Amino acid sequence: AMNDLRKKLSGKAGDPAYDSINNIIKTLGQSMQDYRMDIQKKYPNSLLTSIFNILKDPEIPPASNHPKGKYDSVYAYNYYKDHFWDGISFTDERLIRTPVLQGKFDRYYDEVLPQVPDSLMVYADKMLQSSKPNEEMFKFFLSSLTDKYVNPKYMGQDAVFVHLFEKYFLTGQADSWMNEQYKKFVFDRGYSLMSNRIGLKAPELQMIDTLGKPFLLSSIQAPFTVICFWDPTCGHCKEEVPKMDSIYQAKWRKSGVKMIGVMVDGGKQNWLKFIKEHNLVGWSHIYQTDEMKDKIYKAGKPGFRQLYDVYQTPMVYLLDNNKNIIAKKLSYLQLDEFMEAKKKLQQKLP
Repeated sequence: AMNDLRKKLSGKAGDPAYDSINNIIKTLGQSMQDYRMDIQKKYPNSLLTSIFNILKDPEIPPASNHPKGKYDSVYAYNYYKDHFWDGISFTDERLIRTPVLQGKFDRYYDEVLPQVPDSLMVYADKMLQSSKPNEEMFKFFLSSLTDKYVNPKYMGQDAVFVHLFEKYFLTGQADSWMNEQYKKFVFDRGYSLMSNRIGLKAPELQMIDTLGKPFLLSSIQAPFTVICFWDPTCGHCKEEVPKMDSIYQAKWRKSGVKMIGVMVDGGKQNWLKFIKEHNLVGWSHIYQTDEMKDKIYKAGKPGFRQLYDVYQTPMVYLLDNNKNIIAKKLSYLQLDEFMEAKKKLQQKLP
């Protein structure tokens, strides 16, 4: 009824028809609010009260001034964030069977919290610790957080998943409810993302080049290093690699950027043929022989696929002058924009 009335609302305040419908909407809204408050007062522990609390946004009281009279500009945001879950128990498993909990959860992590991995980890831990007394709620929140950050919307937020993996999954806190399929998925992704988070030192690459000469990533000296893991038989690689080379030859190479192309699959002959046909000069083209891979496997060490999470191609990483990972999974255009932004930032630094 309320939606139908809102659709009929046209004109402006002062018009008889507008004022009449607007007054009805206000009256209905107040009646609904009174009904909710009455239910919450009479039945504070009811499921309906909890649902009403989930649907309700925090009401922000007027801000007070700082001692020196300065207005607290972030007061409203902090109050809203800190009171977003007021009246909701993280141990009430009845909420899992309602259609409103997931939406509230998603809005909290997508819209309310700062999209910084370290901050997200803190709030995730608070939520999980609060839900710990109830296994079903703990399972709901941990699995929802895992789903959200195992393949996150924003670059770098996979660090949140790695944090969850190390703190909760590796310590056995989810063993009671994980089936083998889910456990394998979580552990495979956890181990694959551990070593390539934004800010970490890039894992060493010990390979050989097209002439069979040894190659070490640590031997490269450059303001930026681009590592592209690719396959000469991969359709997407066939499109992206030549485009990346074009911008490298036209722009990046002059700035001292180093390009490293790592053959993942596709066969050595196909790889060499593609390099020659597309004139990919100036790159360090490297790969591992089967013997090198076997030696790493027998030593119980992770291979480059795990270290760099190479489960699809092309997989691209951008390193700074200290070989720290500063970006990953970007297109060649995004890489260019990222490097330009980094250069401008560095120029502003004292």
